[in-house]
Amino acid sequence: MKKIIKACILVMVCVISLAFSSVYAVEAEVQINGEIIDFTDAAGNKVNAQLINSRTMVPLRKIFEVLGCDILWDNDTRTVTATKQGKEIVLQINNKIAKVSEFGKTEEIKLDSAPVIVNNRTLVPLRFIAESLDKQVGWDSSTYTAIIIDYDYFTNLIKQKNALLHDVLSLNNTETNFDVTREYVDKDQTANNNIAKISGSIIKSENTSNVTINFEGDNELISEIKKEGWGNFTYDQRREAGNLYIKTQNSSLNKMLNLDSDNYNEINAKKLDLAGDFEADLSKAIAEIFDISDNKLNVNTFNKMKTDFTKFVNLFAGNGTKTISFENADLNMFDYSKFDNIVYGNELSTTLSFINKSIFNYDVIQDDFLYDWNSITYNMNCESDVMLLKITLENIYNEKVNYTITCKVK
Repeated sequence: MKKIIKACILVMVCVISLAFSSVYAVEAEVQINGEIIDFTDAAGNKVNAQLINSRTMVPLRKIFEVLGCDILWDNDTRTVTATKQGKEIVLQINNKIAKVSEFGKTEEIKLDSAPVIVNNRTLVPLRFIAESLDKQVGWDSSTYTAIIIDYDYFTNLIKQKNALLHDVLSLNNTETNFDVTREYVDKDQTANNNIAKISGSIIKSENTSNVTINFEGDNELISEIKKEGWGNFTYDQRREAGNLYIKTQNSSLNKMLNLDSDNYNEINAKKLDLAGDFEADLSKAIAEIFDISDNKLNVNTFNKMKTDFTKFVNLFAGNGTKTISFENADLNMFDYSKFDNIVYGNELSTTLSFINKSIFNYDVIQDDFLYDWNSITYNMNCESDVMLLKITLENIYNEKVNYTITCKVK
């Protein structure tokens, strides 16, 4: 009898093992920016992405190529090295320890699932690869689809619709001259009406940027800046290995921040608690505006993001006056409160936040978009290298803010 029970148990174990082995490696799809990746190799062979131990594993060479990496395979050590824009990723077959190197520093990362070989193809963990290259990854369990977002896709949409606007936002220019006027109008309490004007220039050389800022106006912050003698501000800055360094001949600033006027001084932006990420580029700024978590990213939400952003960018295509009505726009994938709040790789925003936080202890987050704005009306005129943008925001409280922005780039 015991032998029969043992035999039955053995059969049950085998059946369960077979059942689990049938779902151990389940095929999945991977899309990047809405396009399904075809994992067919140059010889016509295809090994699809697979779920192995609940992790999406993808063919090594194809995924790195799609993400724009150069790869080197060492057959003796069964190690792959992928490089892109100064970042290096090293993975080894059956080894759960991966290495990521950047700015001369190497970090060892323990993977949930080690690279494996299936049908003579090397499979690597998708999420680790994509996130190491600053891409966002989501999973759609209803369609067994991994979703990758490369936010450069959205910046390229801006470039396609309005190249000058893209240049101004990304500041990929040798010289930018700017003039920003903000007029606040409270129709019920006109005593609160005020004007703030910031103008200046950003001139880039090979490794540094010279930033000049001038403040004018009568709002609270501008008034205090002028009162304290900071109506004009000039400094040089450079970035190195992810750090920000500044040098200025402004004696008051050097004294207040204990800076050496003859050398560059490291500025720890994180300690200053600046809003956003001072190192981030335009793509990361767009990612913050969407502000979608990985667990909410699926096929449908990405399609909605793509539709909304295309609709939004189309508003800036060509010259003329247009109005966005938030009640009817149905652009609900955006977090509008973040338009004024983000500090990305922009010397102007970095400078203003640096001044506000370190000198005047102001909260660097603006609140214009925290109100219940009904609509935005704007007039854009882009000619050659000059962009003129006039924006009017109005809300239900009889408040209005007028922005006039002029940028000239070279």
